[in-house]
Amino acid sequence: MILDDIVQRTRGDLAARRERVPLAALEAACLTRPPARDLAAALRRPGVVSCIAEHKRRSPSAGWIREGSDAAEIAAAYARGGAAALSMLTDEPFFGGNLEDLRRAHAVVQIPILRKDFFVDAYQVVEARAAGADAILIIVGALADLHNLLIEAGLRHALLSGSNAQEVIDEALAPTDAAAGAAPTDHATRLQKPGRSDKGPARRRGGKPRQAADGGRRRLGRGDDR
Repeated sequence: MILDDIVQRTRGDLAARRERVPLAALEAACLTRPPARDLAAALRRPGVVSCIAEHKRRSPSAGWIREGSDAAEIAAAYARGGAAALSMLTDEPFFGGNLEDLRRAHAVVQIPILRKDFFVDAYQVVEARAAGADAILIIVGALADLHNLLIEAGLRHALLSGSNAQEVIDEALAPTDAAAGAAPTDHATRLQKPGRSDKGPARRRGGKPRQAADGGRRRLGRGDDR
């Protein structure tokens, strides 16, 4: 499966990244960042359909979508077009992105930016915040223990989680107070802070809030988990 290949490559790259930029340096960089932009609030604008616009140069299934694209230029265009937030794909080997794309986008827009990548270690969460991410997307199927990753990272910003099964989300978050919501898409379950959305009150099951943050439906290619 392509997800297994991506996760294996990601784990292999982590040691080199830790050597180049130690965790302590990333944590220090986080302290210099202004407060994260509120993704949940951006998606709850009353009376409008809120859109997260994504920058992705390529995918394993489709190949190059827009080779050589300028992330800052596209981010600015998305913001002018009314996007509520941005999704920046930062995996380089399989999707052609990088953290510099996120940094450059952050410098030219005021809306929240999501880092979309394959998170397997708390280091990547801190790395995302240090680069300016206001939120992250986690693929639950790529993690052995989501709860511990969030605790280790001291996560304080909003979450989106890629999974196509609400039961996987529930199991992963069982020890936490996090809110989870299943959107009617193939691979796009969303996790957000507890509360209400413009789609009405959060659903409750087992005492925990649940809310859907995406009502769209899109069929993804079998080889493209994102």
